[in-house]
Amino acid sequence: MSRLPRRAGAGALLLTVLSATAASGTATAADPQPSGRLAAVRAEHGQVRFVFAATGLSGGTTLDPASLRVTLDGTPVEATARAAAGAASTTALPPRTVLVVLDTSGSMAGGGLETARQAATDFARLLPADVRVGLVTFAGRPRLAVAPTTDRGAVAAALAATRAAGGTALYDAVSTGLTTLDRGHAPAGSVRHLVVLSDGKDTASRGSLDSVLSRLRAARMPVDVVAFRFAGDRTTLSRLAAASGGSVLSATDRRGLTTAFTAAAEDFDQRLDVTAPVPADLAGRQVRVEARVAAGGRVLLATGTVSLPSTVDLGWLSNLDGWAVRVVAGLVFAGLLGLGLLAVPLVGGTSERQRRLGQLELYRLSPEAAAPRQGTGSPLARATLAWIERMVTARGIQQAVETDLDRAGVALRVQEWMLLRGCGCAALAAILVVVTGSPLLGVPAGVALGWLGSRVFLAVRASRRCAAFAAGLPDLLQLVAGSLKSGFSLPQALDTVVRDGSQPVAGEVSRALAGTRLGVELEDGLESVAERMRSRDLSWTVMAIRIQRTVGGNLAEVLLTTVHTMRERAQVHRQVRALTAEGRLSAYILVALPVGIGGFLFLTRPDYMRPLVSEPMGLVMLAVAGVLVGLGSLWLSRLVKVEV
Repeated sequence: MSRLPRRAGAGALLLTVLSATAASGTATAADPQPSGRLAAVRAEHGQVRFVFAATGLSGGTTLDPASLRVTLDGTPVEATARAAAGAASTTALPPRTVLVVLDTSGSMAGGGLETARQAATDFARLLPADVRVGLVTFAGRPRLAVAPTTDRGAVAAALAATRAAGGTALYDAVSTGLTTLDRGHAPAGSVRHLVVLSDGKDTASRGSLDSVLSRLRAARMPVDVVAFRFAGDRTTLSRLAAASGGSVLSATDRRGLTTAFTAAAEDFDQRLDVTAPVPADLAGRQVRVEARVAAGGRVLLATGTVSLPSTVDLGWLSNLDGWAVRVVAGLVFAGLLGLGLLAVPLVGGTSERQRRLGQLELYRLSPEAAAPRQGTGSPLARATLAWIERMVTARGIQQAVETDLDRAGVALRVQEWMLLRGCGCAALAAILVVVTGSPLLGVPAGVALGWLGSRVFLAVRASRRCAAFAAGLPDLLQLVAGSLKSGFSLPQALDTVVRDGSQPVAGEVSRALAGTRLGVELEDGLESVAERMRSRDLSWTVMAIRIQRTVGGNLAEVLLTTVHTMRERAQVHRQVRALTAEGRLSAYILVALPVGIGGFLFLTRPDYMRPLVSEPMGLVMLAVAGVLVGLGSLWLSRLVKVEV
């Protein structure tokens, strides 16, 4: 945990130092004994990581990362260290933020403001590099001069630019400091601290003392008030400090103020992020970690213990909790079991000859013909597929799924397709649990993506097959017209043409001809093909055939006219597609850009994007962005779509 003062903290140290020097106007800081400790010790991916924290270092003294020496159970290892610096730190310790609230009223003019500026500059410079420092100045009105940052130069420049003039808005300044730390200027989970320096009572605040005290009690943030050359009643300052658990500190001259701020800076621990490899012979043991770091002529020693993982490297699974690993294992098992059940009837099942004989047995008049012939797969596979078939039939979706599979040209039964979709959902859920590390998020998202993805796959495949059918239909009708001119009847012409025709036109027309052998009218069979393939051209052709059979006429000429119309419309459609290609490409890019960039940032900068999924306002923003992207994609699709 951070050594940042909680209730008295730096205030207690400042009060001790200043009370000992109030009479003489000078102060001598007690020499704290430097010490080191290990924090956030953990083992992962064949490495030991920890934080080396040092306290009690004198002003200007820093830890030397190059001097680091680490041993694991007495075995020296080549460790690397770097100074913890703000958000870039990999430590598990909370970040720290300090906000200095400086009085720049007219009473601070002259040497007083110069003394305060120098003391605050030294204070910021002596703090560890990972501590964020901000500055609020106040006279008649408070102003945020520098938002909390690790850039000490920015703080020094802002202090140098301060000028003394106006009244003293002390209450408003404290409120501004609280607001600054509450509105995102301090990292999430940051340990926050407020240091207020003033030389007089409030004379210009718009807010009341009671409102400030209420905010201090609610914030639970330590606030230390430094009374610099303060000669009046300090009751108000005491109430401000007491409401937050801080202290009122006194300083009468430059040396006392500088000494107090220096002592406060020394109480903040300095940190090093350390990474050390784990020797193979120590894997699976609990080892003692020793680290030595030089600082200002001293060598600081810190020790700790850590349990090292076994030699089995789980890779990405080591990032998951135990129950998350069990969820992944269960999903993988379910997916493999489903694929195995699906593969048994497909690979080791009946031959083509047996399948055809099984279909013919359905038309037998014997009593055993009432029950369909069972496959030769395992009992478990048959039972699973039968259960899925009953479930699909009970929900009334079997006919719709069969039509979709026929339209897409997928040679699977409904129950086999549903089992395959379930396996895909399980596999995607397992992958997302591994990526996100959260089964609560990965399982629902994986199931949704798997189910919708399979639906999209089927729709795309069906769309392409329907487009291929529409493209090949004019050629087939032209050949049929030629056969009709040669003296063939319509069924004979269709049968002759489809034998050497291209798919999927030949296959679909062959199904219609097969229906005629079972007593189905040719027009009805072709109409079912048109409905299944969503072909308006074939529907019009069937209508022309029906009219020709009713009123008579030259069917070959009618078909040739229909073919000519189809080809003319297809040519216009291709021209429109070429003219709208740029607009469609722009629509794809504009819709994919926010989604792609957002996904990339979630993968590469998760800390930066985390507020979008962890904060209520972020969730609202994501929802609004999703709605806007959906509306934009809908508008762009309507804009570039031209009906022909």
